[in-house]
Amino acid sequence: MESEDSRKDKPAPSGRGWRLAFRANVLISMALAVALAVLANVLLDMLPPVRWNVSSGLSYFRLSDKTVGLLRSLDQDVEVVSFFNPRHEFHMDVRTLLREYEAESALGGGGRLKVRFVDPHRDVARTRELKQRYSLAAADMVVFEAGGRTKYVSARDIVEQKKTVDLARHMAGESGAVRTVTLFLGEQAFSSAIQNVIQQEPPVVYFLTGHGEGDSADFSEQAGYGNIARTMRRDNMEVKPLDMGRHGGIPEDASALIVAGPTRRLARAEADVIADWLQKSGRLFLLQDPWTRSGLEELLSVWGVRLDADEVVDPGGTITGRELIFQFAPTHEITRPLQNMVGVFYGARSVEPLPGHDAVREDVQADKARVTILARTTEKAWAERDPKQTPPRYDADIDRPGPVSLAVAVEKGPVKDMGGAIDPTRIVVFGDSFFASNPALAAGAGGNEDLFMSAVNWLVDQEALMAVAPKIPGRIELGMTRRRMRTAFFVTVFAGPAVAAMIGLTVWWRRRR
Repeated sequence: MESEDSRKDKPAPSGRGWRLAFRANVLISMALAVALAVLANVLLDMLPPVRWNVSSGLSYFRLSDKTVGLLRSLDQDVEVVSFFNPRHEFHMDVRTLLREYEAESALGGGGRLKVRFVDPHRDVARTRELKQRYSLAAADMVVFEAGGRTKYVSARDIVEQKKTVDLARHMAGESGAVRTVTLFLGEQAFSSAIQNVIQQEPPVVYFLTGHGEGDSADFSEQAGYGNIARTMRRDNMEVKPLDMGRHGGIPEDASALIVAGPTRRLARAEADVIADWLQKSGRLFLLQDPWTRSGLEELLSVWGVRLDADEVVDPGGTITGRELIFQFAPTHEITRPLQNMVGVFYGARSVEPLPGHDAVREDVQADKARVTILARTTEKAWAERDPKQTPPRYDADIDRPGPVSLAVAVEKGPVKDMGGAIDPTRIVVFGDSFFASNPALAAGAGGNEDLFMSAVNWLVDQEALMAVAPKIPGRIELGMTRRRMRTAFFVTVFAGPAVAAMIGLTVWWRRRR
């Protein structure tokens, strides 16, 4: 061992030696840093992705459970091309939402979404090529493609806007039209597009005509089912009118038949055609108002449903006395996703399961139709059986006490869990037809649109898109009094620059000294 005196007498390393040692240490540190970075990336790549939502509205771009299930069950790749001008007012919303779709699809075991963003103004050559490929005539479009099938979603399909008039600007001679985005429909539109391109053929839903039913082509503000029919088309359905007298029955491509508020009875021959069709796994959606007879009452009794001649009165479920507010039963696929919503009927009749068919209360035999109640009133309600009694009063000898069922779903035949080769027959009956009409939907009544669409999707075996509700855009408002405005003006115009100037003078003075 060296003594302490010998170590003191040992000459210090030269400057060149120190430099070489320093460089060696730097190279070793850089190599270790690179190795740690590579190791961290390998480990992160092996782990599932972790993502956080830091947006102001935490649920605005969060996908619904139905959409997540759809993305993770993909069995083929879906190509998505977004042709949006970066300056478009909805460009960032579309981009963020598509990134959410892409990330969720990557967590599945099969196919996934492959999203490309193309700037129509900067990438001119690529835009021209894709426009020719997809036969696009305009920009601001999202294209979904899979298996040779394509679906287009334009900017107007992803938002619902309300137009108002600014009277002050209008009186000043300017254009007083003001557009306000009331609903963001991006998830509904994109999920529908994906469902459309991955399925072989879209379901075809017919609206029966000829008996005073609601018209699926009527977009007037007083009546009609044009708005709900447009929503059905957005959910990948073909909507067509049906006159059984002209068609000679129900077409073979019919996935479901909707009878929306008939005011006149169907002919016996027509009722027999529907009855035979239901025996062959048909799907029927009946909306029948109080005090009317559709001619399908006998048919429904065969399937375990009773339609009485009455009108439901519920003092505990109304505000103005004209509407009927109710909650959805959580016992069926149609209404289970709607538990945070309420429904509104505008005059309804009772729709009840017959004894021996109630799927919840009784052990239904395998050869009988299973009837599930979808909505019912409070205990204060009753079924009024005297149409001439004004105002209606409860009569214990005649009227039926509440709670009263307002809507039911019927299913009979093999269910999916049993692996049956024949599809089950399905029927949905509502005691009101006005709730899904244009004026009712325009009033924004509760979850009426979601209820209607959930029922139709269940009928056509398209449960993946049930109750994908639109998002309401959030608004950030800054309310300031005049005193706060003066304080903010003083701080931003005078105080901030003054502080910066004082710091600069202090630094200059210290350096000068």
